Amino acid sequence: MFRLLQKSLHEYTYTFNVGKHTSQLSVSITSACYKFLRQGISIIGAGTTSFDNAVKSAQEIYSLFLCQFPDGKLGHWSLATHSGQPAFDLSNRYFTPKKDAPQMKHIPFTETEDPHGILEGMAKSRYIHGEDNKVHYFTHHKPTHIVHSDILQTSYEDTKLQTFRIGDIIEVQMTFLAVLMKGQTFKMLTVLHSIALLILLR
Repeated sequence: MFRLLQKSLHEYTYTFNVGKHTSQLSVSITSACYKFLRQGISIIGAGTTSFDNAVKSAQEIYSLFLCQFPDGKLGHWSLATHSGQPAFDLSNRYFTPKKDAPQMKHIPFTETEDPHGILEGMAKSRYIHGEDNKVHYFTHHKPTHIVHSDILQTSYEDTKLQTFRIGDIIEVQMTFLAVLMKGQTFKMLTVLHSIALLILLR
């Protein structure tokens, strides 16, 4: 359970924004740049034990990665810092080049994800929006106490990305991935796969 500190879900560093309704849209990037478009969040643990455990696990995973590469080949990785607190910066690219995943099936963007059809139009070029790129959004209804010891009354339901606000208590699913960079070196990334808004049931 972590606190959502920042989000850039459909808030691009380029010249357009498809996640908000606007009367004018200006798209001025070439298709070669589409692969760099991503959505992401920053999360902090606000001193919770679960977050501290996640930090330790991430550091252990990085140590395991180091053992798989020759000295100097895997770049340094460390947590981000926000307001003096350790934080995870998580993101996922919207697109995968078709040549890199010829067997991957395209998953159309939903209307809430892409209200103006801009992302779907981009995917018709040399890219696909596949399962590896998909970020799932949920609400997690969780009881504050268990009524019956053998039954955990908890559930996940699909929700819209617009549901999330800075400061929300969330759960995330992510992958640690080593990618090849220039100069035959590697970098460890934290890839976002799902976000769940925690709703406590009393």
